[in-house]
Amino acid sequence: MKNILLVDDHPFILDTYVNMLKKTNSFKFENFLEATSVEKALSIINEEKEIDIALFDISMPKNSISNIEDGIDLALHFKSKHPNAKIIFITMHTEFYILLKAVHLVKPEVFISKNDVDNFTFTAIIDSLKKEKLFYSEERLEVYKWANQTKIKLDQYDFQILSLTNKGVKTKELINSLPLSLSAIEKRKSNIKLTLADFKGIKI
Repeated sequence: MKNILLVDDHPFILDTYVNMLKKTNSFKFENFLEATSVEKALSIINEEKEIDIALFDISMPKNSISNIEDGIDLALHFKSKHPNAKIIFITMHTEFYILLKAVHLVKPEVFISKNDVDNFTFTAIIDSLKKEKLFYSEERLEVYKWANQTKIKLDQYDFQILSLTNKGVKTKELINSLPLSLSAIEKRKSNIKLTLADFKGIKI
């Protein structure tokens, strides 16, 4: 592990992460690749030949020239370019469908809240990565366990439907944002309802 990519739209948070990583006792990185925008992150991801670890925030300003909606989509693109790299999510998001999207589609090695970050966090994270172990905060670990036990089969379109529905977009309006027919969207919504029936607070 030599090169680490850090993506967050707040520069001061990136500075904090870099300073903490430099103080880790278990490993010293050679290069810190920082990006505060989707555009900059895509440039690094596409141009760098070797990235060992990538850290993403989930909330990122939408990119106008790509289909990248958030840090999860960015991480999926990253995985396609650097399939052997380890992925870290550090986010304030607590919405179940967002946590599930990250866990189910990306399968990150590390997934914690920004509230979990302190002077010892990154040493523990790096130690876990070296041991090939997951490092999840309790709430996110519950989502991970549930997703594995339930063996869900939702895809990116399903999560787009969930996201748009939770933003108040009506079913008949979803065809304006998705390359799907109205009947296909309605079938997917029924499947999502059945899949997520155990969880409260999911609007669909």
